[in-house]
Amino acid sequence: MTVKYEQVPAEELDATLDVRRGRVSYPIVKGFMETGYYVSKVILDDNRKPGTLYMLLKSYVANHDLPVKVYLRKGRLYLMRLDIDVEGNKVENWKEKHFPKDDSAIEEGAPIEDAIDDI
Repeated sequence: MTVKYEQVPAEELDATLDVRRGRVSYPIVKGFMETGYYVSKVILDDNRKPGTLYMLLKSYVANHDLPVKVYLRKGRLYLMRLDIDVEGNKVENWKEKHFPKDDSAIEEGAPIEDAIDDI
């Protein structure tokens, strides 16, 4: 296999690098964070499968270290904020609470777990 490289002119550089940025995950996560909701069901208006979008969003959230948990329950996609509580109060130590550094168990009893399973 032979690979060739072609230099990109400086005037084309910005347009070339920004083509794929935020096509799917960014607008969904940004929109959810702007709502201020603790938990939201994602309503899909195109032919995307919830399972595919789940994997895409889960990866995006992890790679960007965002305070969002992505759930897929009974074919429905949900997003939950980790940096606020049910009443909308800010949670200062959301990373430590949801992603402990040691092997201790994550705090049980998150309301979303039971609520989504009952839907």
